[in-house]
Amino acid sequence: MKTMVRYRDGSSVVVARGLLTIGDGMLAIGAAMDRAMSADNERILIDLTRVSSLDSAGVSVLVQSALRARDAGVPLGLVTGAGKVGRVLETLNLQACLPMFEDLGSAFDGLGSNETSRETTDCPGG
Repeated sequence: MKTMVRYRDGSSVVVARGLLTIGDGMLAIGAAMDRAMSADNERILIDLTRVSSLDSAGVSVLVQSALRARDAGVPLGLVTGAGKVGRVLETLNLQACLPMFEDLGSAFDGLGSNETSRETTDCPGG
């Protein structure tokens, strides 16, 4: 997995590409979240549109990231596109704790609005 953190309009965008699975994928997202959390953010977005595979460890690191952002008072959302990663997360009913968006534009417009500003208390472990 490869990640990069971009900064845009007071927000951090973690861009992930490859396999979000146990091992390197988890570590890469964790390190990118460290960089994102160290910035002064209005929101954090994790762009998963280039992620080709996701396992339970990858789901776990996303939930942990959401809880970590919540504890810091920073809204976190996922950009999933129309691919299988979004379908997996929706099948697991994680949209209750991880706001999901089809593209970056809708994520910037929607994250923090009343309809997507929800506590992550519905997250497993939260």
